[in-house]
Amino acid sequence: MMPNKYKSILLIFIILGLSISIIPDIYRLAIAPSGTFFPLIHNHTGDYFYYLSLIRQGIEGNILLTSRMTPEHFSPALAQTFFAVLGWTAKILGIDNIAIYFLSRIITGGLLLFAIIFLARKVFKQNKSIILASFLAIFSTGFWIPTADKAKAL
Repeated sequence: MMPNKYKSILLIFIILGLSISIIPDIYRLAIAPSGTFFPLIHNHTGDYFYYLSLIRQGIEGNILLTSRMTPEHFSPALAQTFFAVLGWTAKILGIDNIAIYFLSRIITGGLLLFAIIFLARKVFKQNKSIILASFLAIFSTGFWIPTADKAKAL
């Protein structure tokens, strides 16, 4: 049985890991000039809008998805079904594709972090090893580089 102090540390890791992912988006949303809207874009812009287009097709009730990001014709196929399911969920909840994608990032990100900790607990027996393995798996990634160039910041 893991003592509460170790469980608290792991919970802090989860909260920090999720915060690192979503705080920049919330910040950009907060500083958007009046009369504009920041659509919670993260990582590669082209991928982001492609995912939103797939979710939109799910909102429209489709399970077979196609690419609407090119003039080429692609027959609808049973692919990227996660995004179709997100679209169906958005339709049921009455929210748009941007909101459901953002919520899915939080939920699936949390599930990933819990899975990392679950795996660490299965592989390692000592609590300190579990903490170290979880820390390294969650935080061993690239971080932002502070810059004076506002076009490159965050």
